[in-house]
Amino acid sequence: MSIRVLRPVLVAALVPCVLAITLVGCSAFRPWWHELKPAEGGSCPTVAPPADAAGRVTFDPSELVAGDASNSDVRDVMDTIVALHQSWIGADAAAYVDRVTSDVTRLTSWSGGIQSGPEEVAQGLPGEWGFLELAPDGHTRSARMTIRRAEVSVEGQTAKALYWVDMASGETTSIANHVSDWAYGNRGLILQAFVKEGGCWKLSHESDSWWLAYDPVAKMPAKSGTASFLYDFTYPVNDLARAVRFYSTFLGQPEVQTPTYAAFDMGGPRLVLDNTGLDGFAPVRPGLPNGYNTIYVDDLAKTVARLEAAGTKFLTGIRHRGPDLYTIGSDPAGNVFVLMQRVYPVGDQPARGTPPVEAVDGTPAGVVATVRQLASAWLHTDERGVMAAGIGNDSRWFDSSRLNNRGIDRGPNGIRDGLAANWNQYDRSKSGLAASMTIRSLRAKRFGAGAIVTYQRELSGQGEHPFKQVAFVTHIFEKDAEGGTQLAETFITKMHQPTGEVGNLDYVETPEPDLQAARSFYGDTMSFGKPYSDESWYGFWSIKSVFGIYTADRAEGVEAGRANSSASLVVNSVEDTHAKLESMGSTFPVIPSINSRGATDDEGNYLTLLATDSEGNAVVFSEYNNY
Repeated sequence: MSIRVLRPVLVAALVPCVLAITLVGCSAFRPWWHELKPAEGGSCPTVAPPADAAGRVTFDPSELVAGDASNSDVRDVMDTIVALHQSWIGADAAAYVDRVTSDVTRLTSWSGGIQSGPEEVAQGLPGEWGFLELAPDGHTRSARMTIRRAEVSVEGQTAKALYWVDMASGETTSIANHVSDWAYGNRGLILQAFVKEGGCWKLSHESDSWWLAYDPVAKMPAKSGTASFLYDFTYPVNDLARAVRFYSTFLGQPEVQTPTYAAFDMGGPRLVLDNTGLDGFAPVRPGLPNGYNTIYVDDLAKTVARLEAAGTKFLTGIRHRGPDLYTIGSDPAGNVFVLMQRVYPVGDQPARGTPPVEAVDGTPAGVVATVRQLASAWLHTDERGVMAAGIGNDSRWFDSSRLNNRGIDRGPNGIRDGLAANWNQYDRSKSGLAASMTIRSLRAKRFGAGAIVTYQRELSGQGEHPFKQVAFVTHIFEKDAEGGTQLAETFITKMHQPTGEVGNLDYVETPEPDLQAARSFYGDTMSFGKPYSDESWYGFWSIKSVFGIYTADRAEGVEAGRANSSASLVVNSVEDTHAKLESMGSTFPVIPSINSRGATDDEGNYLTLLATDSEGNAVVFSEYNNY
């Protein structure tokens, strides 16, 4: 599909017309979406969702909090939602695609890409299922999905649904009661749009966001549990350039590189290489795990006071690293960790320009101008400019690109609060964020009396906290009661698009001579929540990654007051990785609590390989055969 780039100067003449249309619903002009042709209608689904799938989807009518459950269209939309998810968890692409429109679009965090049309959806689905464990039947997925707090609205031949989903898998590892090998919980928010074709409701659009630490019932951030804590993992290095070359072989290029550190975006926790030695607490000891975790907190002073009162030992006071605050603590075994509070300064950076827009061929110029104006207002922290896009009393705005513990913002006041909360997570000045923006893959389609607009937003931060971020954005525009235009829905979620073989940081693990004491410390004192258990191992889920602790002996190099942790990277083939590592000069040590021999270990459902990186740090590579 071809892309065209429209620069600001080319559409300057269009802006007054667009403003008249989009901001006040001027009767002299038709809204830009009238240039969009509706999709051709289809027939009702003929492929039934898999009835024998191990995973199940539940949608109790009592969870419908907005919408009339006695309305047959609302009930039919609910049934379609269940059928789609049952097809998804049952790994049945044919049944899923049978329930989508010919112009369907999906922006899903499971695939990390924009899907347009049934063919792209069908091609993308198998990759999405790869994160969920295979059921004993060898095909469907071992997970249960429960739909919560659903809002369903129907307008003529179109409908919208916004709802939360709780996904759970493997509450036990007992062989006698096998569900899956690793207990797993995840919470997501899903926005869907439906069109009635042939008397049946079909999916026209979907956007989702997962790994959310938010309680939609209490309407507040989750206090513990999956994704309620955020962390990065760091390996100390002697030669940063050499270490970057080593890890880039598997991870692609780093997101950020400075004279003292490099950071790789792994979709959740970042893998960081640092040459400062963590004030002497993280020396590089050849053939041993030398890494440490940096755990992020909102208020470092309060967190330290709470943990000290609970008996936690800190090895330093609160220190500065640039504008950020940090301190070094130790767990019951003496393994060091870092607590860090990010501080985003308001500087005097010059205002950024208007973001360039790359639009799919056929996208009306009015769409391009509207999106550019709205995106520019957001980049420049221009609250009034964002609100002028058509924010009304019924508008909803969700943005998890920077915060995973905030819910849905509603109406002008709620959306103003949400904008401020998100902007506060960036380096910025009075003229806007310290970042540049590019809009890619902009497209629009008719949706009833309005339109659905989607695009990929790329940010590159140049402040005290340099970063690169990709987010998917959905806007749904509708006519308001006065005939003007309302920006009814905005849904923004961060996307991870791996550039190397390794897709994510699978897990980190810290050795613990007293595993139960460590479980209590991290689960209760640190408020990570309830872990899942494996053999001599506990794991706490964060975003797409597990924070693990395992039984180890002091004789294996577990040294109090030092960094002793390692990380596991998922690869497609441990055999190929072994050969590649050999050619790079890596060694393959034996650490009894991690591996049994200096080669590949078969753990049943997965293979592991313990190797050294270019600096001598012990790092694990894993290959899963049950996903």
